[in-house]
Amino acid sequence: MQKPLSVKSLEKKYAQLGLSEAKLQTLHRYFNAFAHLYGCLEIEGAWEIFKHYEGAATVRKKDFVAFAGVAQRQADLAYYVADINEIYSAEKPEPENRLLVHKDLISIGYGKYHRVYRLEHGRADFPPYLPPKQELLSFVQDPFYATEPGKAFAGYISALRCCGKGREKDGKEYRLTDCDGQSVKGKRLDSITVITREEQFDLDYYAKAASYPALLQKFRRPAAEKILKKVKNFILEGLGEPYFSPIEQLFQLLSEDYGAVYDMRQAQEIIQLYTRLNNTSNLWCRFGWSPEQLVRASGRQKVSSLSIGSNMQKMLQTGEVDIEELRRACQQHGIELIE
Repeated sequence: MQKPLSVKSLEKKYAQLGLSEAKLQTLHRYFNAFAHLYGCLEIEGAWEIFKHYEGAATVRKKDFVAFAGVAQRQADLAYYVADINEIYSAEKPEPENRLLVHKDLISIGYGKYHRVYRLEHGRADFPPYLPPKQELLSFVQDPFYATEPGKAFAGYISALRCCGKGREKDGKEYRLTDCDGQSVKGKRLDSITVITREEQFDLDYYAKAASYPALLQKFRRPAAEKILKKVKNFILEGLGEPYFSPIEQLFQLLSEDYGAVYDMRQAQEIIQLYTRLNNTSNLWCRFGWSPEQLVRASGRQKVSSLSIGSNMQKMLQTGEVDIEELRRACQQHGIELIE
């Protein structure tokens, strides 16, 4: 990554662009919106989208590209502007093919851009979502947990309480303590700081690295905040670990790493809140489209009824599906159940 510049040096670099303060602020707003809506975007593509909204007369292309080169050296942004050969080593670097990358997509150590590779490959068939200008610029600030579904999910997870025990992959339990060695039993997830086994492994591995202090600070955040950050990544990137769905990973995270207490009813509510958040969020893995927007754009109609066929009858008889839960789910989503 390019070495960041001091505030004074940045001010000088931005001034050398010859753009008015209003134009600089406009570019900052668009670049932030692009990062939060798309996750990553080539500067050439960013220019085309900017031109779609503002026209080519507002800012010249060469000034747009030059602005990206200065933003590349600013450390306090939500995104990083990478030279293409930083990510794809065989590519020839050009100012226009730099890549604007949200910093949440950049990992530490070996394979720091592996999530960018997966994201770029997985959404190749989707055109970028181009909402009305006012909606696009609402992404200047990260909106993920500011929406009504986001607030509802975040509030529910934060209010869960800890049983005081974590669980290893082999099922063996261990006592959970906070970063000061105190018990966390009975406390809300938004009030405890727990370093997980995986995080402790990373801290041990990077103990002598320059990144250690920042890593320690990141891992000492409240448990609920770390869980919500992972859920955001699950949803926006649409990627989970092999063999496990994102929702399965969420329950593993809650139970194994943080000892969260919940019953079957609460688990169903978590699934419903998660599904609603996923379906209404603008996903990086779909180039900014939400699942609901994709359904509307495809012209497909929402399912209005569900009939219990022979296969479903067998599942009801064996207990794989509970009829009352099925009725409640259909009622919640406005689907008529034909029994």
